[in-house]
Amino acid sequence: MESINIQNEVLQLLQLVQESGNKYPKGYLVYVLKGNSNFTREEHKILPQFGSISHWSENKINMLFNFLIKKEYLELNNNHKGIYEVSERGQRYIQKPSTFWIKDFELKPQKKHYYLAMKALKEERKLQSKEKNCNTYELCSNFQLEQIIIQDFKSVEELCSNPIFSDWDEKVDWDRMLIALKNAKKEYYDLKNLNRYENYKKIETLVNQNKTINEILNNLNIKISTLTKYVEALFENGNQNLKTWIYKNVNKSSLVKCIEYFTRTKNLKLVEAKLHLKLDYETIKLGRIYYRIQQLSVAA
Repeated sequence: MESINIQNEVLQLLQLVQESGNKYPKGYLVYVLKGNSNFTREEHKILPQFGSISHWSENKINMLFNFLIKKEYLELNNNHKGIYEVSERGQRYIQKPSTFWIKDFELKPQKKHYYLAMKALKEERKLQSKEKNCNTYELCSNFQLEQIIIQDFKSVEELCSNPIFSDWDEKVDWDRMLIALKNAKKEYYDLKNLNRYENYKKIETLVNQNKTINEILNNLNIKISTLTKYVEALFENGNQNLKTWIYKNVNKSSLVKCIEYFTRTKNLKLVEAKLHLKLDYETIKLGRIYYRIQQLSVAA
């Protein structure tokens, strides 16, 4: 299994939780770490942690939160809103950071139906809030909706026995929430809705067959930006053939420029890399993946 050193990412996340004063839910802090200015308060845009993990997907940063909670570097501060604080173990790490090696499978992605399910639950919450004439967040929090998906409750009784939902305002019709979740799962796994996932599997097969970029684009009738997005997903899921495939498909001088830049700066932000390298985004994305694979090889 491949290993990766996530010392920088862990330190940035823990420091942000600490500096934000244990006032903001996980979802908002993910936006800050990702550098999403559209959803970030002005005072948080000047924090050193703003955009410090922009090279990771929001999903992967979210998984890092879950991982650090599981490993007791973070602990739940607010059961209902999903606000965390740095634990004693996390405090010790901030004071004396060290290399933080993990196996790549430890940051597991969300279940494939997660985003569709979250959308369905938010729509049901919006409908109930209109019926009750209240704000959606007075009804229940995004954190609670997330936990409904993750913990996969079988009944309202099981849900309400959980401290995350106990002592909560009884405005919420949790029966309807569980039905919405059940329907979302059915919708996701319906064959007619698996087109995007099928594209992922097709691209994985073609990459494993060592097909060229042009061959894949022509075969699937997709854009290069779509292809690189899926290639990044393949990397996140541990595809072992990407290094050879990228070496074959990217101009060698451009690939060397990317590797030298990322090795020298350790800065994986695409916008800044483009300013220095004068290459197109898709080439830089593939060069960044190649560099990250090299780093994993060194770690292993």
